[in-house]
Amino acid sequence: MFTIKQFLLLFLVAVSVQVLSGCSSSEYEDVSDKPGYSHLLGAKLEFLEEMPVHGVTRDKDYGDTIDVYVVTGSPGFSGREVLSKESLPVGTISQVKKVLECTSCWYEKISYEVEISSPGVDYEKPVYLTDLGGASA
Repeated sequence: MFTIKQFLLLFLVAVSVQVLSGCSSSEYEDVSDKPGYSHLLGAKLEFLEEMPVHGVTRDKDYGDTIDVYVVTGSPGFSGREVLSKESLPVGTISQVKKVLECTSCWYEKISYEVEISSPGVDYEKPVYLTDLGGASA
């Protein structure tokens, strides 16, 4: 039998492992054709607030080539994988190309591959939107 102290220590270790596993590379499945998500394909979203966009490398050695762009809510994120950060202005238009569900996360995490179609904004790599809170259809 575990004592309360042993149980709490075991629980803390288990939670720490789960949280730290979130720092590893996530895997995603395209769920665009599944009920609950298919209606989002092609949806045009207008940003209602300034949204940070990060140029991210997926190189395990943190190379200097941007592989994807990630649009988040404020304040965004940082780390060795972030090679650039700028803001997309209010009124920026994006269109949903894919809906992706994280299959390696211990919590539900949905991301959207989008195309940014606002004047003066041109990204040559895939763009992923992780937060719909600052966008409206």
